[in-house]
Amino acid sequence: MLGRLGKVEDQSRAARTVEVFGWLLSVEAIVIVGVPHGVASALQLPPLLEQGAGYFRLTGLFVGAVGMLYVVSGRLSAEGFVFASLLHGRSRLLSWPRSGT
Repeated sequence: MLGRLGKVEDQSRAARTVEVFGWLLSVEAIVIVGVPHGVASALQLPPLLEQGAGYFRLTGLFVGAVGMLYVVSGRLSAEGFVFASLLHGRSRLLSWPRSGT
């Protein structure tokens, strides 16, 4: 199984999308853990105290773990996970608040 992580064969477009999204989450996690005060100011959050920065870094670690789950599942073309993640994304789009209604 570890050999399948190194080279990608017969990866569907959906699995490739899941893998790329996982890499994006992993990069975001590295940035959150590395510069939490910069990310907070970029998101227009109030200035972080030391304890808040620690919790923000902890959230970054969680985001990194989810990112690695997406990378591995996309790389292994785990069809069940790919399908479930696509359904989850679609449900978030359908539940998005609409303006004017």
